[in-house]
Amino acid sequence: MMLDSLEGMKFPEKLSFLDLSRNQLQHIHGTNLHSLKYLRELNLSRNRFERFIDIENDIPTGLETLHLQSNLINHFEIKNHKIHLLQLNLMLVKNGRYSNVFKFPTKLRHLQLSIQVDKLSDNFELPTNLQSLQIHHPYYGKIVTFRNFFQNLSNLQLTKLSLLNLTFTKDCLIQIPSTIERLTIAGNFSQHIINNLNLQNCNNLTSLSLSGGSVNYFNLNNIPSGKLEQLELKNMKLKYINGNFDEFIQLEYLNLEQNQITNDNNTTTTTASDGKTKTKNKLNLPSSINTLILNKNDLNDLSNVFLDNCRYLRKIYLEMNPNLDSRVILKLQNY
Repeated sequence: MMLDSLEGMKFPEKLSFLDLSRNQLQHIHGTNLHSLKYLRELNLSRNRFERFIDIENDIPTGLETLHLQSNLINHFEIKNHKIHLLQLNLMLVKNGRYSNVFKFPTKLRHLQLSIQVDKLSDNFELPTNLQSLQIHHPYYGKIVTFRNFFQNLSNLQLTKLSLLNLTFTKDCLIQIPSTIERLTIAGNFSQHIINNLNLQNCNNLTSLSLSGGSVNYFNLNNIPSGKLEQLELKNMKLKYINGNFDEFIQLEYLNLEQNQITNDNNTTTTTASDGKTKTKNKLNLPSSINTLILNKNDLNDLSNVFLDNCRYLRKIYLEMNPNLDSRVILKLQNY
């Protein structure tokens, strides 16, 4: 049975967690919720709320975590300054009746957004104390993203950032806070956007995942090597990688799935008389590597993947390389 009203319901005074998800609630009036001074986490996901104002006055001021996923919230602004949420999980949808300016609690630390809006630009007033931010489209649609959104992000002290389903505008410049530790971005990457993505100042970066778009090459010199443990460059149509993996002494996990990496030589511009030279498409992997994923590429063999120094290597994935020589498996058995 699903609840459509909480009228007359009284909850235990010392309640610290309350799950009211998967009901048909449009408001939470008529209860003692507001007086529950020990309540720290409230789950209202998968209900029928449309406006935050319909529940704001019934939320206890000591609440720290609020879940509002899979509702149809089209306007979000906390007017009660006594509410100091630390974590908010929210689904937002566009509604032409409102200005689509979303204002979040000033002390918020963790924000997870599932959004259906026209664009990501300056219509999000993100709190300066935010530590982690996750944004995605609920139905795998595209989120148009402007450069001023990233300009605002760069001023925050984020340690974790996940942005999925993005469509970058042509002049979009991705700027990431230097404090970032875990970064995930999925969008329509172009060579221009990738070339201008410089994370060298992000010295605490331990995990980086980029996926989507059409990119010919990726330059390892644009990312810090000191602390990186996990690197994913997926579904980007990558043909080759510039730089040396040997410098990534902490790298344990490398995922290059669903690209166009081959054994062919790369052609790059030089100062030689013919203007071009060919260099082997090499993957010199560090000894720290534990897992290597090369599924869905165009490899014939592993002649350009140097594994001799990889004493901690435990897992290699080579599925769906249609031209892969079966003798490669025999070679791997010797490692």
